[in-house]
Amino acid sequence: MADLVMVEWWDILQDSSYSTHESVACPVVKTVGWLASKDKKFLKVGNVLSDNGDISGITAMPVGCVISCRTIED
Repeated sequence: MADLVMVEWWDILQDSSYSTHESVACPVVKTVGWLASKDKKFLKVGNVLSDNGDISGITAMPVGCVISCRTIED
């Protein structure tokens, strides 16, 4: 069975205002779900786990944006 995890990561941001680069920062967000896969490029978490173990509703994050990924215990 897949691990239930909480991932803390920097979300990508695009600012179309006349803000300076110093005032624009990527927000830190958290995603909770079942760990679908992790490799050198991406960490993928799903928000739906079926009875047969299939994971869907995938959020894919570049590994370079991930601050932490911790298992949530039952």
